[in-house]
Amino acid sequence: SILKDASGVIWVGTTRGGINRCLADQVKFPHYKHDRYDLRSISRNNVRSIWTGDPGRLWVGFDEGLDEIDEQTGRLRRFRNDPTDRSSLGAGAVLAICQVKDGRIWIGLEEGGLACLDPRTGRFDHYLSDPGNPATLSNNRIYTIRPDRTDPGSLWIGTHQGLNRLDMRTRRFTRYLHDSSDGASLSGNIVTAIYEGRSGYLWVGTHSGLNRLDRSTGKFERYMGDVSAPPGTGPND
Repeated sequence: SILKDASGVIWVGTTRGGINRCLADQVKFPHYKHDRYDLRSISRNNVRSIWTGDPGRLWVGFDEGLDEIDEQTGRLRRFRNDPTDRSSLGAGAVLAICQVKDGRIWIGLEEGGLACLDPRTGRFDHYLSDPGNPATLSNNRIYTIRPDRTDPGSLWIGTHQGLNRLDMRTRRFTRYLHDSSDGASLSGNIVTAIYEGRSGYLWVGTHSGLNRLDRSTGKFERYMGDVSAPPGTGPND
């Protein structure tokens, strides 16, 4: 995972090497690594996601949970799943992290759906898929989360089964799914990247090509490579 914060620092999460803090004018840069003898070190060196929201706060997702790091004091706060506590972090690896303007931290999990953390209390609220209710999350595996620039009350979520828009005020989800009979639908359901351009269009990356969503119509324009290539094998991934 790679993230550029508001100050221009580039944070790089690695598979076994922890986190690198990169500055454009420096050849050498500091590393954050797990040290089993240091309780203030990050939980693991296998980093799945990174987010910087409030100045000096770094959020890091791992297979086992979530860390909050205060860069100034070095203080570390860990969040883990506790099956006996419904207000704890949900199950599975933390694949996506996003902070919205009101300060809440939204977490996308590999198994446990969408979780919302109130940093003041340390408690999580959970949003899960219900196959019988189309106004819920479409799938409990989440790859990416992005706030809506034009509507602060909305959140975009990329899942293993389509694109979702959450209205945080009503807690209702709108699903955008692939439909083989509709050329203006999403090109594929495994959504791994979301970007909102300056023009207001939403760009959606899937395992079956790139899509541009016109939010006024709910229709997608597809950008694809070799249409004969199986999803996830190359030009459309």
